Amino acid sequence: MIGAVAKTGQGEPPEEARHSWAVIVRLSWPLVLTMLANAGVGLLDTWIAGFFGAEAQAVVGLSMQLVLLINATTTAISVGAQALVARFVGARDAEQAALASRQALLLGAGLSLAVIPVVWLAAPALFAAMGAGAELQASGAAYLRALLWGILPMDLLIVMSAILRARALTRVSLVGSLAETGVWATFSLLLGWLNGWGLAGLVAGFVAGKLAGFGVLAYFFWKMELLQMAQSRWQIQIAWFRRIMRTGLPAGFQVVIRNAGMMAFFAILAMLPQPTQLVAAVSIGFRIESVAFLPVFALNIAAATLVGQSLGAGRPEEAQRAVWRIVWLGTAILSAFGLIFLVGADWLAARFTHDPLVRGHAVDYLRIMAISEPFLAVAMVLNGALQGAGDAKAPMWGVIIFQIGVRVPLAFLLAVVCGIGSLGAWWAMTISMVAQAAGMVWYFRRGHWRERTV
Repeated sequence: MIGAVAKTGQGEPPEEARHSWAVIVRLSWPLVLTMLANAGVGLLDTWIAGFFGAEAQAVVGLSMQLVLLINATTTAISVGAQALVARFVGARDAEQAALASRQALLLGAGLSLAVIPVVWLAAPALFAAMGAGAELQASGAAYLRALLWGILPMDLLIVMSAILRARALTRVSLVGSLAETGVWATFSLLLGWLNGWGLAGLVAGFVAGKLAGFGVLAYFFWKMELLQMAQSRWQIQIAWFRRIMRTGLPAGFQVVIRNAGMMAFFAILAMLPQPTQLVAAVSIGFRIESVAFLPVFALNIAAATLVGQSLGAGRPEEAQRAVWRIVWLGTAILSAFGLIFLVGADWLAARFTHDPLVRGHAVDYLRIMAISEPFLAVAMVLNGALQGAGDAKAPMWGVIIFQIGVRVPLAFLLAVVCGIGSLGAWWAMTISMVAQAAGMVWYFRRGHWRERTV
């Protein structure tokens, strides 16, 4: 049945109800489970690192920020591929959808192999840029370099998942994600915790999980013949590379800018007392938050798919209706989680650290960030909708203006100049997110995204 769907180029929502709640739920629930699984394994790694001290938690937290930075090129490719493939699926052009998919995978593999040696050489400098001390730089660089063994399968997994999402085959993508997180969690528990390998065990889990997820999706791609409609063989076509990157490059820049902002934010924390404990607290808080915002990121992806397919079919009004429904759903979810963080911050933080300083900072972080959660949902869903329309420049500028232009100076002003300390830094994050959500709503309502071509 799945193979038949792929071969006929189907998999998109029914034409008469692309914006309905039923379609939104059908697209979103596998993505929500995927994101929850990813959040769960991230929490597990943070929990295991906590047994080896605040420095180990800081290494894991900073390294994951750098992995996100490494993924900037892959993000660009996946966003470009999803926008293009979704348009072709909406227009029922199976040949072009298959061709775009092939070229995206070739581009993803090539850029991944190019980035790996650069990061290997730059690892110590990257940790130094985030204000890490000499010991943290050494242990962090070693950990990050070990993670690089899983970067190629991870990048291919990301691109393949984007192609499946564009075809509304989110349940297939879920199978790959469950294989990835299941293997990752098992190795991390057995080697990192039970065998006492610590960070080395977490690396083994990361690499094994990425290989498992890639292997499962590669099997489905072969079984479902998702790439067989393209007449060309596996040949590089520069024109397609340019088309994919033109659509997705702003999303890649957005990742770079966002992570540059986080690096600057960590550098500000390094100016404060107890910087290692502060970074560990942020790592814990961010992992706990991910349980909330990763399901909403699933709605971000659903919005991108529905907008791309609706625009490909020439129905922008359906796209707009779907987006506002998803915005309301995401806001409800993150408002509920915000209340949980506000009330249960101390209990949640205590699950991940025995260090009273780290725990106290994490509690403050969660309670202040709880205010920003519904605004984060608005920004995330509209970001996905605009990227699905091929208008990735607007979200990129939103990150530049609010997460660099507002957050970083405000954090420095409140935390360092005014002497408020870490509380000032947390408030800067919340204020900038509220402002970013307002800016995204203003831009989306203007409607320029309806006229974008990819």
